[in-house]
Amino acid sequence: MDADVIIFDFDGTLADSAPVMADCANELAEKYRYPKTDDWRKNRNKSTKELLRESGISWYRLPFFMRDMKRMFRSKMTSVKPFEGIKEMLDALSRDKRLLVLTSNKFEVVTEFLKRNGLEYFDRMECNIPLFGKSKALERLLKSESLSADDVVYVGDEVRDIEACHQVAVPVVAVTWGMNTRQRLTELNPGWLADSPNELVGILQNNKSPNHSG
Repeated sequence: MDADVIIFDFDGTLADSAPVMADCANELAEKYRYPKTDDWRKNRNKSTKELLRESGISWYRLPFFMRDMKRMFRSKMTSVKPFEGIKEMLDALSRDKRLLVLTSNKFEVVTEFLKRNGLEYFDRMECNIPLFGKSKALERLLKSESLSADDVVYVGDEVRDIEACHQVAVPVVAVTWGMNTRQRLTELNPGWLADSPNELVGILQNNKSPNHSG
């Protein structure tokens, strides 16, 4: 892979935040009138759009729901840890790659997490991106950095990450340790699939062909 710039998603890719997010969602269930879930992993084959559709939250109320989720999540953020192997992965990649973050989470949450866990490898962070606004955010980022799609690769864990990258022709590696399952991610045809941080390093450093699945 020729890309010198790696753009990372945050939640579900670097931070093991899904269990805490599920707790937040359960606490908001009564307010937004949707059923609680007893195990977030039961929903790993569903996209964010599908989960929102099932919840019955209207598009009008979605910004308020996201505001409440982010506020509650920040209050619980100290319990969120990096996935195993993330620090070693970032240390290896930072030796010859430029690392960036692009995420829907808040800047303060991301910076506090990275500092607390000794993961300050990133020289730019684009945060608070609208839930379904990553494709436009990627376009703006590339333009502001004078980069082409061939100069970068995006790393994410969700269906919406792959969809956003396809919309702007940005190569994407889907990681299988986050929100969505390998099976569901494969359906979206990402360029590569990584089952561990160590495998991701191999993909990004060893010029493996697209659709490599380990």
